[in-house]
Amino acid sequence: MKIYEQISHDIKEKIRIELMPQGAKLPSITSLCNEYKCSKGTIIKAYTNLCNEHIVYSSP
Repeated sequence: MKIYEQISHDIKEKIRIELMPQGAKLPSITSLCNEYKCSKGTIIKAYTNLCNEHIVYSSP
């Protein structure tokens, strides 16, 4: 499993067990970079993946 897939999976799991309630903000890109020891591009790819799966939505 690629790192962005692992990040997406972890976020989906946190949403499922309600550690991230509906309407809550997602963790910042920088905080996830530090947590997973990866680049910002990887986090952005994970967030894009979640948006494409209609798991999360961005709002202005």
